[in-house]
Amino acid sequence: GVPSLTLPSISEDDENVPEEGETSPLSPPTRSPMHVAVSPRHAKFNSRLERRIVEKDIGRNNVDRLDTQVTFLHQHVANLSQEVRNAINALQELATTSNT
Repeated sequence: GVPSLTLPSISEDDENVPEEGETSPLSPPTRSPMHVAVSPRHAKFNSRLERRIVEKDIGRNNVDRLDTQVTFLHQHVANLSQEVRNAINALQELATTSNT
């Protein structure tokens, strides 16, 4: 037979690339330069992905910090409310005792 001269599609190439840690007995021991080199588009995608992961972590840290601040603010407002109630009660007692 005559060997086929058609090239595999990109998706077939992607499917044939083993995952990290996987090896196939049929795969050649060395990879072609095409698999070794990182395309500029791939590098740009990786940098965007890394930036989004970092931004997500920063966002999560900001949310955690904000949650802590709101919790402390709630506690301070509750304490202040109690102090105001105590002050009002003390003033009412002073007002009633000085009127009698």
